[in-house]
This record gives sequence, structure tokens and C-alpha cells, in this order.
Amino acid sequence: VTSRDIAEAVLVGLRLLSDLELQRSAWLEGEGACPDATELVCGLFDDSGLDDLLEDGEVFWPELDHHLRVMSQFSERIGTDRPAGEILDDPLWKTLSTLSTKARSALESRLEPAAP
Repeated sequence: VTSRDIAEAVLVGLRLLSDLELQRSAWLEGEGACPDATELVCGLFDDSGLDDLLEDGEVFWPELDHHLRVMSQFSERIGTDRPAGEILDDPLWKTLSTLSTKARSALESRLEPAAP
């Protein structure tokens, strides 16, 4: 697994977590594909290995790593085993989504396109 693979996996998680409209469509209206809240958080921090990597040291660069650590701690405070509408209306979930948008933008701006 390369650092680019990790970055791509993290970006996918951040894109999904930051897209409240996609979540609303998928979770409440059954339109589109988006994992539930628990899977979104697990996918970003556990399945990608991000939490473990952040514990071991630097993953991307200090500011982004700190931001991602804060997001991880923050996500643990959000109960994701509730009805989707409750989660989407939760100010904590909205804040996590905003933090995801900022992290995604920062990471995308640093990633160079892959060579053909």
C-alpha cells in the first residue's frame, strides 16, 4: 500500500462524509449510493487504516494530520446508530461534514495528478 493509495482512500471517505446532499438523498429518499453514517466514519478512519497511521506518526503533513485526528475524536462523539434523519439534523454531524470539506480541499490541493 503506497501513500498515494492511502491518500486516495482518505479522499473517497472525505468526499462522501462532506456531501450532505448525497447522504440525504441516499438515506432518506433511497436515491443514489452512500454508505450509512457508521460505515462512512469506519471507512474513513478504520478501513483505510488512517487512525492507526495517525497514531504511529505523520501521515500527510502536520496541519492536516492534526485536523484528521480532531475529526476522528469528534466522530467518536457522534452516535451513528440513530435514524438517518436525526443524524443529518445533528449539529455535530454537520460540523464533521464541514471539517471533511476542509480536509478534502487541503489534501486535493497537495496531491499531484498521477503520471500516465
